[in-house]
Amino acid sequence: MTPLVVVYVVERLLAEYTVGSSSARSILENFVVHFHIVANPDGWVYSYTRDRQWRKNVSPNYGSRCPGKDLNRQFDIDWCKVGASRDPCSEIYCGRSAMSEVEVQNIAKYVEDNNFLLVIDVHQFGQLMLHSPGRIKRQ
Repeated sequence: MTPLVVVYVVERLLAEYTVGSSSARSILENFVVHFHIVANPDGWVYSYTRDRQWRKNVSPNYGSRCPGKDLNRQFDIDWCKVGASRDPCSEIYCGRSAMSEVEVQNIAKYVEDNNFLLVIDVHQFGQLMLHSPGRIKRQ
């Protein structure tokens, strides 16, 4: 559902811009806007084919029968503190270390390279719109 919602937002923004909406024009003429439709492709496929409520990627957790890390809890700002788990079988497992997953490393690099003012993370489960509690640490 989430990729469809983001594609819909893009479509509406462009349609509104085309018909002269002042809000859409203000956004698109004053900001460079990036949309990253799917940040967790293996987890998305797993959720589509096996478990509709799946939220993690599917990388192995060595020493555990449970795969995956919750990529939202992988960033190095307040890593594995409030709202995360160190249990590999938990839906909110943060991994053994911050930034260990390639998806998170690539997103962090992309955000840093582009010096974004705002990042919005859209989820289908819970009907929430989330934002980062802080910026991604620079190395």
